[in-house]
Amino acid sequence: MEILDEIRRLRPGWLRREPDLVFFNRSRSDWSRKMGGFWVRCANSPGQEASYVREMEGSLLEQAGQQIKDARKEMLDAGWKSNLSLSEIRASPKHPIKGWNGERVDAWRLESLVGTTYALSRPGHPYRDWLHPFVDVDRGLLQSSAWVEFWLHAVSVQALPRQWLRWGHSFAQRFRKVSPGSGGDNQLFSYLTETDRVITADKGFIDILEVCRPSAPCALPVGQLVPAGPEGAEATIAALH
Repeated sequence: MEILDEIRRLRPGWLRREPDLVFFNRSRSDWSRKMGGFWVRCANSPGQEASYVREMEGSLLEQAGQQIKDARKEMLDAGWKSNLSLSEIRASPKHPIKGWNGERVDAWRLESLVGTTYALSRPGHPYRDWLHPFVDVDRGLLQSSAWVEFWLHAVSVQALPRQWLRWGHSFAQRFRKVSPGSGGDNQLFSYLTETDRVITADKGFIDILEVCRPSAPCALPVGQLVPAGPEGAEATIAALH
């Protein structure tokens, strides 16, 4: 919805005249309703709901973990050091592309262009489920110079904090040991814009939170490290009280 708001602000001509809201409204209702919706099913039958998610996503989490490992290896092979502020990281496409002005851009912009283009091209991807009802992405938009210019030069980081946070986590993760949960951690970062406190036994998650904090385009929650296991559960309950 943040991406849709930026399209409305900057490129209203991309919007459908008549949005196709049947699937959108059904999905949003399932996501938000308090009786029988997705989160209610998660609370009442988490094992069953998890099995549905596993069936739909297949090996996506494993693929994400491998991508993180490959990115970390590439970073180490290039001799990068984690001594730069995230606000200083710039990048450019490997080859000239129409819509790019030729200058290096904030790295989150390039990663968002690549990631969002891939997501909107993939049937069943959540980005496509939520955006395609409003924007027709199948008639050349994703291959256009206007799409490139939109991401690399036009959008506001303050309007798209989740894009920055996911990039920030992904970049900082490249300097840390990869764990089986690293791919999921990247998704969790999307929720930090609406979070007051993060309580976790994952020191790496807290470390990356603090790396992102000085450069983030939005306020970030307080991080609290607790022990793993039963002791951590007790510490979490105590913190909530």
